[in-house]
Amino acid sequence: MNKIRYTKAILTAAIAGYVSVSAQPDPTALHLHIEKASTLAGPWETVSPQDMPDTGDGGMVDLMDGSTVFYRMQIEQADQAGGPLGVPLALVPADVRAIAKEYLESLSEEEPDWHKARLGGVVVPVYNPAVGGGQNPAWYEFRVVAADDGEEEPLPMGFEQGSPPLEPFADLGYILVTVGRHDVPVPQYATRGMPPSERLRRLSKDGTVRIVRYMDCFWVAEDGNGNQLGSLGSTPYKMPAAILDYAGMSMGTEVVDNELIWNDPKPDITPEPYQDYADFKNDYLTSPVYAFLRQAGAAQAAMSWAAIDDTDPPLIQVPLNQQTLILGSTKIRAFDLEDELNAQVWIRPQGGLYVQGSVDEQTQLTVVDENYQVSCYVLQIGTPVEPMGWTSWTTHYAGGCGDLPRYTQERNLSGCCNPGYSGCGATAWAIFYGYWDSRGAPRLIGGTGATPYTNNDDVRDCIRRVFTLAESWCTINGQAATNPWDMEKGRIWASERLQVMSILCYWTVPYTTSRPRNTARDAIRHHGRPSIVGTGYFAHYPMAYGYRERRYRTPGVTWRTQREWKVYQGWGSSECEWVNANPGWFGMNGYSR
Repeated sequence: MNKIRYTKAILTAAIAGYVSVSAQPDPTALHLHIEKASTLAGPWETVSPQDMPDTGDGGMVDLMDGSTVFYRMQIEQADQAGGPLGVPLALVPADVRAIAKEYLESLSEEEPDWHKARLGGVVVPVYNPAVGGGQNPAWYEFRVVAADDGEEEPLPMGFEQGSPPLEPFADLGYILVTVGRHDVPVPQYATRGMPPSERLRRLSKDGTVRIVRYMDCFWVAEDGNGNQLGSLGSTPYKMPAAILDYAGMSMGTEVVDNELIWNDPKPDITPEPYQDYADFKNDYLTSPVYAFLRQAGAAQAAMSWAAIDDTDPPLIQVPLNQQTLILGSTKIRAFDLEDELNAQVWIRPQGGLYVQGSVDEQTQLTVVDENYQVSCYVLQIGTPVEPMGWTSWTTHYAGGCGDLPRYTQERNLSGCCNPGYSGCGATAWAIFYGYWDSRGAPRLIGGTGATPYTNNDDVRDCIRRVFTLAESWCTINGQAATNPWDMEKGRIWASERLQVMSILCYWTVPYTTSRPRNTARDAIRHHGRPSIVGTGYFAHYPMAYGYRERRYRTPGVTWRTQREWKVYQGWGSSECEWVNANPGWFGMNGYSR
């Protein structure tokens, strides 16, 4: 094989010699694509720098078979909808840039991957059709790269106190920062792997697509007409408005050693698939369910933004050990107290809540009124604490990313969706069972031999059976869905395999009660067990093995500002990432032996 070597300097000279790029009113970043062909007439094939060996001095090596090859450079300035493909770091709004910088710095000791890292030079705008009509960025995606400020300092290896296991990896992930106040300041980030925008551009085979995000588990690459060219994650399904009657309720199941202790009845609700991407987008913008979820998410996010904006959140103070009426003029449908043991709370039928606090503490109170509006408050019980600003991060792990089997959804699996995928619900249960199979329950995946780390026939058998047990169903677009009230039925696989299973799980409407989130949090924090959780808007079941939070205090007030899961998504990427835990609509604490 012959080798062609070219360097950045040569490419720069080629651009200077043949292309002139005019300055724009709003500075943007250029996207440069290398293409090659065996003839000048084409066809031209994109050459990915990631697929070529690095010479170590800025050059790359391309392999040839001895025939003639022509190379050319394609230069793009805007995405297909006319927006910038990238924005230079220095031109990102200062407040947005400051959030990314603070997040990176605050986690530099917590995350070994970011021990010595910096923000990359180009930032990608990410859009949402419900934010500013989709015309302005709703988030900015900051790439994180290795710092190059002199002599390299060795990265710590192995396990560290409070840190996951470190595996050497060149790509240092990304940080997604919200523009405006519609979402938490940092809803999603990863400390390794390529950013979602890059994955989407590779999937769609087009570097000029517009990057659109609906939730952490559903990203879309759009063309200039708003059509879908590619997607990451789980395609949502249409949830009827009747689901809102369950806002603030925690429905669930408890099983101890294969004996069913209790099981809440499932609702008389029938979700439906979307006909296509346009159908989903229209429902996302017009349905009462998505309107409720966006409003509830913004209400939760406001608690975090108060810390950044240096303003006080909505505060309700009540005395200790005394029944007190609050919000007396508000007719309340449901409420949630994040720390349930801090107080007794009950609804007054004519309006408001009665509260009787039992400890000097602060906790978050979430209220759903008769018009399905969500409001969040800091409930201060008894004597306020002293101000202290940001606390350090508190992080809990149930092992590391590499401890979870790398099972993924199966395409065209018999007994599931054909054509289509087997869905995240059955896949999450297979990952759960693979984890416990490797820890002494050897009949859960296959026989009594070694637990498979990736999909094989035994894993496929598990996915196929759980798909049926959990009554998963196929959508029109080749995806599979599992209703939250049916997800617990995946537990039956363990008893069929003659393994003992115990589980406590809850589901709810996103953002309206903390019990599902707290159940999964406690599994990780107190028992060292990974947990299946629900993320997005009834959209996805990943496996969470990390939980992280920190608090912010102003004079007399404390409230949590970040709650995050570290999850393995199960949709093909081998990397794990941190996502917003606020929606928290499904969570479990379970194990098999």
